[in-house]
Amino acid sequence: MKEARIDSLSIKSFRGIKNLTVENCGDVNILLGDNNCGKTSLLEAIQFFRGPSFDNILNSLQDRNGEANQSDFANLAYAFPNGRENIDMDAQINGKHVRVYLNHTIEDIIFQKEMLLDENVSADDYRYLLKYIDGKKLEGKKTKLMRISFAFNSFQRVYSLLPENFISQFMREKQKNRDLYSIHYQSPYSHFRISSSDISYILRNEAYYKVFIKVLQIFDSNIQKVQLIEDENALRPEVYIQSGTSNPVPLSIYGDGMKKVISIASMIAQSTDGILLIDEIETSLHHSYYQDVFSFLIKACKAFHIQLFITTHNEEVISSFASFNENNEANASIQFYTLRKKEDGSYIRSLSDLELRRYQSLGIEVRQ
Repeated sequence: MKEARIDSLSIKSFRGIKNLTVENCGDVNILLGDNNCGKTSLLEAIQFFRGPSFDNILNSLQDRNGEANQSDFANLAYAFPNGRENIDMDAQINGKHVRVYLNHTIEDIIFQKEMLLDENVSADDYRYLLKYIDGKKLEGKKTKLMRISFAFNSFQRVYSLLPENFISQFMREKQKNRDLYSIHYQSPYSHFRISSSDISYILRNEAYYKVFIKVLQIFDSNIQKVQLIEDENALRPEVYIQSGTSNPVPLSIYGDGMKKVISIASMIAQSTDGILLIDEIETSLHHSYYQDVFSFLIKACKAFHIQLFITTHNEEVISSFASFNENNEANASIQFYTLRKKEDGSYIRSLSDLELRRYQSLGIEVRQ
C-alpha cells in the first residue's frame, strides 16, 4: 500500500459541503466550526480516497454512526447533496492528482429474480438469495433501484443498489482489498467496541507497546501489562490489564477515558504511513489528560509517518494543540481550519498554530 499524505482537498459537492477547498494541509489538521457545518462530512470525504473500491465507500458511509443502522441504499442516497447532485471531489495525495466522482439515478421498478444475475454475486449467495426472495415473496413487488456511476481516476464502473428489504446487503462487490492508501477513521464512539484484533496491532510492535504502556500509566501509574486472555465462554480472546501485583482484570471495568486512549493507540498502529481521522477527539477524555494524551498522539503519528485530521468543538483541546510546538516537542506542522456554511457554498479559514495563539491572546474567537 502506498504512503499517503494529503496536500490539498477540493470538494465540489458532497453531503452539505459545496465548493470547499482545503489547502496547505499539515502533519496535524484541526477542524473547527459550529454543529452541522461539515466537519464530520469532510472526514468522511477523505475516506473516499482510500482506493477504487465501491465497497469501501459504502463502509465509509456507515462509519459515521459506528453501526450499520441504515441500508446501503439510504446511506448513499443521503450522501448526495439535496438528493440529486453528483459527488465530486479531488485531492493532491503525495503530489499526485486523485479524483473521485459518483453520479446516481433512482427509478421505480418491479423486482425480478433476474436482477441478481450480477458478476458480484457468488453462486452460494445466489442460491441463498433465491430462497430469501421466495420466502419473503418479493418477486413482482414494487421497489426502487439506484444506479451508481463510480469513477476513481481512470477506474470506472456502474453499480446497482436495492433498499434493505430488497436484499441490497448482498449486492456488495466481492473484491479483496483494493485500498491504495491507508486511511483510517475513528468515530466518537469507536472506543466502546474495542476488540482483541484492535489490541493485536499494538502487541505486534514491542517498541510501540512500551510507549503505549506509559500512556496508560497517565490513568493508572501501576499498569504493567495489557494482554489477550482466552476465555472458554467467549468466541475470541478478551482484553485484560494488569495493574501492580494484582491479577489481570478485563478492560470492561475501566473507564471510558482509558478505552479512548487504547482505541486511539490501536488506530495509530494500523495507520502507519497513512492518514488517521479522529472525530470529536474530546469525547470521553477529561480535560486534565489533554496535554499528555495529545502529546503522545502527535509524537507517535510523527514517528509512524501518519497525517492527522481531527475535529473538535472544545476550546481547551484547541489551546492544547496550539501550544504543543512552543517547546518544539515534535516539530509537527499544525494547521487549524474553521468551517462555516454559506448559501453559495462552504467557507473555510486556515490558521497556523502560531497565528491561532496570536488570535487567542487578543481574545478573538477562532471557532467561528
